[in-house]
Amino acid sequence: MKNLVLLLTILFLFTVAHAHAQQPSPDPASATADSVLRGMETGYNTGDFQKISVFYADQGKVVGRGVEISGREAMLKYWKDICALGGTWKLSNEKTEKIGAAIWQRGVSLITAKDGKQHKVSFTLVLIQEGGMWKILQDAYW
Repeated sequence: MKNLVLLLTILFLFTVAHAHAQQPSPDPASATADSVLRGMETGYNTGDFQKISVFYADQGKVVGRGVEISGREAMLKYWKDICALGGTWKLSNEKTEKIGAAIWQRGVSLITAKDGKQHKVSFTLVLIQEGGMWKILQDAYW
């Protein structure tokens, strides 16, 4: 009986180790996009709209549903107004591709405002290197 328990334990550990070894590690483009998304979520969830705007390139744009925002001051105002909804923000990374020197990312944004109302949109980001950091050149949502 002891041998059977030992054998089953070894088999279980081998199976777990093998399954873990088979999991692909995230590609660098996905890891970069995820890092930007998590930083933006943190900014929103702590009410720090200025932190969100830092993720945009100097020439960054937000485009969607009758909105076209560009320029640092307009970006700050846009995110200040969005953060006024309060609540929580969750961003998902559905697909990421490295295209030349840029990263293209598609995802879903879900803001659950402090009043409980949910605001859900799909979006794409184009990320570029600027000042040694990955920044959003275009944020398009629908």
